[in-house]
Amino acid sequence: MLGLLLIVVEVQIRVTKLSIYVMPLSRTRFENTKKQALYAMFHQKTNQNLAKFKKNIKFSVEKKKILG
Repeated sequence: MLGLLLIVVEVQIRVTKLSIYVMPLSRTRFENTKKQALYAMFHQKTNQNLAKFKKNIKFSVEKKKILG
């Protein structure tokens, strides 16, 4: 039980460190910055996936142009 608690605390510390890097302007409330950091992480991941998806679409379109 104590080990789990320590892991949770460590994760929270990491998230707040990240939020300080990501959102330096809004460091007023701890919970708010934590949510924003998670939100930013999520969106960074989705943006990366979107970029990959767009690349794949472009690639397939170019292939069709060459073949057809």
